[in-house]
Amino acid sequence: AHMGILPSARGMNVAEWSRLLGLPMGCTVHVVDEGVDTGPILATVGVDVRSARDIASLRHLLDEAQVKLLADVLDQVRVMGGLPVLERQGEGRQFFTMHPAVRSVLENGMRTQPS
Repeated sequence: AHMGILPSARGMNVAEWSRLLGLPMGCTVHVVDEGVDTGPILATVGVDVRSARDIASLRHLLDEAQVKLLADVLDQVRVMGGLPVLERQGEGRQFFTMHPAVRSVLENGMRTQPS
């Protein structure tokens, strides 16, 4: 399970980067391959994160969604007796660990956003 929508948000701190850059928010279950978050996609779900007022609550919402999505995919694998149809990924963007100063900008913006 990955805390971002692939392939647009690969790598580290994708929840934070996605929120900061206004990318779609959600999670993906994918097959692990030799790349960084580049394996075939099994399932993706969007998540409404407008209620998140800090990074911890943002990550909590996405954690809950990715655990549920992974459980749904595993149930589907059990019922089908194999993997669902695999969706190959296209080009995407890879993110790296967010610098604390950028993280602070994101946190401050989330705290002051309108309800």
